[in-house]
Amino acid sequence: NFFFSNTNSGIRQHLWATDGSAAGTELLFGPDRRAEPELQPGQAAALSRGLVFPVTDFSRYSLWVSDGTSAGTVQLAVVGDYPYERPTNVVVMGDRAFFNVYDLATQSARLWSTDGTSAGTHEVAGLAEGSLEAATATHVFLVTQSAGAARLWATDGNSGALEVASFRAYAPFGRNWLKAFGGRLYFLAEDNRAGGLDLWASHGTVMHAPVFSFGT
Repeated sequence: NFFFSNTNSGIRQHLWATDGSAAGTELLFGPDRRAEPELQPGQAAALSRGLVFPVTDFSRYSLWVSDGTSAGTVQLAVVGDYPYERPTNVVVMGDRAFFNVYDLATQSARLWSTDGTSAGTHEVAGLAEGSLEAATATHVFLVTQSAGAARLWATDGNSGALEVASFRAYAPFGRNWLKAFGGRLYFLAEDNRAGGLDLWASHGTVMHAPVFSFGT
């Protein structure tokens, strides 16, 4: 199925699915549910069990999954309070989706994971101001920044996050600069000693040296 959304008079967002025919086009999430899906870029993920996306009833945020039918569009878990704990920064690792729930009140981010089932939806780890940025086949990576420095964290989704490296931040140190290829995450970062740029690669374990240095 192909999923798409529209708004009612530019106010309420609705979720639809279609197989390319009029008979196969169905409203999955409309005004009858008394809640609204949030389908901006970076907030939904396609898994084998369907489309995973956040929903708000304007008192809290929850995570839902849809198999392309109204009956198969169901809630997985409540993840935060509205409007301060919005799910965002979704990345996919294998057949699991990972996303941040960033709490504006406490300035902290919680990492959640789902396989598209209620039993497989859970919180993974908490990182202060952590931003979920990229994924390889085996790990997802988060970035924390403070006082001009950036730290890179990795998790396999089954336990807490491991700090794999710390750098002076080469801004913007985010998903535009982090690229997954061949099972590793590649990125550029400032040399902590010389001030030049280095190319780094991570399998999700602690890194001790870059794979290439561009110098100053």
